[in-house]
Amino acid sequence: GAGDMILQAARIAAASGHAAAADHVFAGGANEAIHVLQGCRQDLEDMVRDAAAAGKKYAFRHYKLAAFEDTTRDQALEIAAAIAAEFGFDLGRGILIEHEKGRVGGEACGRHWHLLVPEWDPVRRRVLDASWMRPRQEKLSRLAEIRLGHSLVVGRWNAAVERRLREEGRGHDADRVAPLADVLRPQSAYTA
Repeated sequence: GAGDMILQAARIAAASGHAAAADHVFAGGANEAIHVLQGCRQDLEDMVRDAAAAGKKYAFRHYKLAAFEDTTRDQALEIAAAIAAEFGFDLGRGILIEHEKGRVGGEACGRHWHLLVPEWDPVRRRVLDASWMRPRQEKLSRLAEIRLGHSLVVGRWNAAVERRLREEGRGHDADRVAPLADVLRPQSAYTA
């Protein structure tokens, strides 16, 4: 079925602080079991402090990995590693947390993951790459779906994803994405 995109991301401003995100990822929602795979609340606080001290706008990037179809923890770790490779950060400096809850009506996968990584690297003194962020995330989503044998999601950037995969010499993957590039993305609302 057509479910969530596998990957969503938000850049969190240093001015927002870490508390809201920390509460969400470390405490979770109702009926959720939380498995902290890597990192702690203090790491998030450090990301905010480092960014603020350097006068940087964004403190951390919060990725949510959620697949409609069953995904294992190892597969989620593979996706996290692919995100790190694409955007050029050290996965070891990130926070990775698994949230598990009962399926709603037997629909989507009962697990999703949160990956939080610093936007500012005080050691390398550089900001995390954000150019073409959404098309590149969508490319990672399609590649993950192909690798995991999931049905491909019709995303907003599939034409750009197809072009990029061809540029990267991944013609076979591009061929898989190509039919999606022609599909009109469903609109949430119709105008008169």
